[in-house]
Amino acid sequence: MDIIQRILEKDNSTREVRTHEDREEFERQVVGLVDLYDFLDAHPDEVTKKALKFMPPVDTLVLTETVKRIRLRDGDTLKENKKN
Repeated sequence: MDIIQRILEKDNSTREVRTHEDREEFERQVVGLVDLYDFLDAHPDEVTKKALKFMPPVDTLVLTETVKRIRLRDGDTLKENKKN
């Protein structure tokens, strides 16, 4: 029983480190997408804007969080668009 307990404790500590690293990577990806959104929004060249739309897909959770943060930052314009 003692060996199993040590294995389980070791696995839990490894999982905690991995979860922390995953959260940091998640945060970096979200911030990166917000920056990309701002870049595309401000970029004057339509060809560049269109080309960047073909970038590889990102994790859906990262994309969802990014959209949520942009809407909170800029004000939710979704309601305004539905009215028009």
